[in-house]
Amino acid sequence: MSNMTKTSNITLPARHSLSEKVALLDSGNRVDLSNTLSAILGDLLPDGWSFRAQRMERRAKFDAILDVQPPKGPLVRFAVEMKEDVEPRDVGAFERLNRTLAAGENLLVVAPHFSARSRQLLREHNISYLDPTGSVWLSADTLLVDRIGQGKLPKDNVQRGSRTSLRGPITGRVIRYLCDTRSPLKVRQIAAETSVHPGNVSRILGLLERDCVLERSRQGSVFSVDWESLIKLWSQALQKDRRTESFLEPRDLGAFIGRLPAWNQPYAITGAFASEALAPAAAPMAVDIYVNDIEEARSALSLRRSERVGNVRLIEAFDHVVFERTMALDTNVVLASPSQIAADLLTLPTRSSDEYSALINWMKRNESTWRR
Repeated sequence: MSNMTKTSNITLPARHSLSEKVALLDSGNRVDLSNTLSAILGDLLPDGWSFRAQRMERRAKFDAILDVQPPKGPLVRFAVEMKEDVEPRDVGAFERLNRTLAAGENLLVVAPHFSARSRQLLREHNISYLDPTGSVWLSADTLLVDRIGQGKLPKDNVQRGSRTSLRGPITGRVIRYLCDTRSPLKVRQIAAETSVHPGNVSRILGLLERDCVLERSRQGSVFSVDWESLIKLWSQALQKDRRTESFLEPRDLGAFIGRLPAWNQPYAITGAFASEALAPAAAPMAVDIYVNDIEEARSALSLRRSERVGNVRLIEAFDHVVFERTMALDTNVVLASPSQIAADLLTLPTRSSDEYSALINWMKRNESTWRR
């Protein structure tokens, strides 16, 4: 780089465990980003590898450069961009910056914390990242370092009043509506249809906008939703609150499915069985089904407790939305909404990536069928 002539070496700290380095870097109100490169990388690179971090002058195009030297082969150079805060919507600017690099140079973004969505987008654009929690992804032609850190958001990075989690039934209700309903959507429309306070809707939309899964107008209306990315993002939160129990249908799954139309309680089949009904990929070995009350459903549907692996998994409904916008088979058996099925496929046990891919492809081909 022509503008990288004036540099100063970054002091290398004494060797500590990774947890000690994180505590050292995260002490005080602000993380010392200039030392993060050395503090984290020292324990990650293989034996025989060396690195040199150099800080640039204030007017330089980048904040620092990082040269990584393998035992054999060419040196790998990273142009380092240091940020106090990174959100998914910032990745577009990094991608444009990445295109200005000279041949053989790679962009590395350093910040106090990267959300899972930010890390995903950076990887998709082949932009390396590093933070003091130990999350590191260095990617170049001859180098790949991949490590997930503690992942804790520094307290001083959380803005008061902003939403930072997609957990909870209210959020799930709004997310399902965004996935299942075509844009444009207004805040009060979403609030009325989901029975969620407009203020909560606005905070949820703000988080999703920062995570680059939807776009809003200046007036706050949603005019575009990346429903597949939204499903992936939500599935991780959904998994944390899921309550399930497995039981045994002693005859076969057909007998269990045959009893469902006569049951007078709400239910919705999800997971692999539901996916197979819409987009066949692999014969399911079990049925996952949402119910209001697990014990009541077990008794009414004649399921047995078993010390062995069961073939029917009852899932306690996190909210009544799991029984909304469902689909029915010719046999009058009720399937959950495709968006719900896809979110569950990503995190339920015994899931298959083939089943998820087949369902997503079906959803893309038949969007007018399941999105209003």
